[in-house]
Amino acid sequence: MTAAARTNVVPLRAVPDMDAAYRAAVSIHYPNCDPLSMATRVEIMGLRDRASAALRRANPEAQFILAEAARIATLASLSSADPQSLAFTRVAIESLIFSADMMRRAYA
Repeated sequence: MTAAARTNVVPLRAVPDMDAAYRAAVSIHYPNCDPLSMATRVEIMGLRDRASAALRRANPEAQFILAEAARIATLASLSSADPQSLAFTRVAIESLIFSADMMRRAYA
């Protein structure tokens, strides 16, 4: 007699639509925001959350970089910068997160 394969069933939770929440926050501060600027601000807010989440599991060397990335993203997401400056800022924040991840891997 063979035992049936055991499967783990994980209940799925409803995941909130964070992009919609970010768009709502931006539209409150900038009601006439153009679509390109809105999309970039939403991406920056997502990067802010990503940096904040990575901060919890980072080693001490990378914590300063991630904290700075989260701070820059917070300030940039609701700043009155033009879309080109926001795009450059988004790339800089992504680079900071990437460098912190590389430091975490190097010291692991």
